[in-house]
Amino acid sequence: FLTAPQSARRGTISSFRLNPDGSMTLLESQAAQVGVGSADITLAEGGRYLYALNTIEGNVKAYRVQDDGGLTRIDRAGKGLPAGEQVGGIASFDF
Repeated sequence: FLTAPQSARRGTISSFRLNPDGSMTLLESQAAQVGVGSADITLAEGGRYLYALNTIEGNVKAYRVQDDGGLTRIDRAGKGLPAGEQVGGIASFDF
């Protein structure tokens, strides 16, 4: 599966299935509503969890990646960077 943030203005994450021929099939155009300002995402724990950093709201949102590629909101994972700051992005966080 592949997840991709839409523009920071839309505040959504889309999920795709990667096909054997290399093409992609859209599974959900809005797999998650992460909020305007969320354009930085990362997968953790072998792809089982997705974290989205929202630099406008200053928080990190967490999702469980389902077997079918869907996303289930866990809860707000905690504070991110101070609102408006972006240092190393979410990849610099230690989950």
